[in-house]
This record gives sequence, C-alpha cells and structure tokens, in this order.
Amino acid sequence: MAFMIPDTAPSGITAGERILFNTLKTELPDDIIAYHAPRIGIHQPDYLLIVPEHGVIVLEVKDYTEKTLVEISPDTWRIRTSAGKMLNHPNPYSQAKNYAFKISDILVKDPELLQTEGRYAGRLKFPYSYAVVFTRMQEEQLYRSGVMEVMPASCTFSRDEIDTD
Repeated sequence: MAFMIPDTAPSGITAGERILFNTLKTELPDDIIAYHAPRIGIHQPDYLLIVPEHGVIVLEVKDYTEKTLVEISPDTWRIRTSAGKMLNHPNPYSQAKNYAFKISDILVKDPELLQTEGRYAGRLKFPYSYAVVFTRMQEEQLYRSGVMEVMPASCTFSRDEIDTD
C-alpha cells in the first residue's frame, strides 16, 4: 500500500481523481509516496509520485469521455462540458510534461539533489517523468477518439489499466 499524502481522498476531488487515489493507495507497494494535488510554486499537478526505481512521476488525471472530446490537436483540445459549453484546454500530455519540467527546475536548485561528477554532473540524481490518466476511457476509446495520435502510448493510461475492479 502506497503512502498517500493526504492519507484519505479529499472531498471535492473529481471522480477520476478519487478512482486513481484508491488505486494508487491499494495497488502500489509500500515504498512509493503519492501526493495528491501538491502545490509546487504556482503549479499543482493532480498527482506526484516518488518511486525508488523511477524517480519522480507527475500524473495528470482527465475524466474525459469520447463525447466530451470535440477536437484534439497536439496543442489544444476542445472539450464539451456536461452543460454543453465548449472550452479549450491544453493537451493534457503537454500539461503533465510542463509540470514535470517546472518541478525539475525547482529541484535542481538544491545541490543535495544533483550529481556531482561524471556524465550527468549538475543534473538531478534521479529521473523524472510524466503521464496522463484517462479515468473514463478504455484503451480502444483512446485510439478511436484520436487521443493516441497526439500522445505517446507510453505516457498514457486508460481506465482498464487503473481500475482494479
């Protein structure tokens, strides 16, 4: 069971964030720390994981459905809200990537976290990565809707990958 911060899912989070919170808490090993919505400067990714073998991982959670997605491009996604309003959002992959880079920019300011010699001198002692979790879409829906045309599969998780039921 992962160490969760906070230890229970906060009220007011999205259904998808709650699903992922429960999955992370029950399915990940004890040596993983998972922060929900940490404030890092002005940034607030949905989840930040600290994983011994993989470093820091930023997860952006999206509750989109095929009907929600109106138009998808590498830069901007046009989303239809449940009230029928159309909104433009950044590509969630870009959003997760930007959070990871901003967090890295903050962490490299701490000399204790940097390699001191060799090929990676001056860089973080650990890797960092990012991914997007689609809590309401199966993998086949991600392909059918065009999501996988604008995001790498290696950085994308679908409902069937995170729902323990």
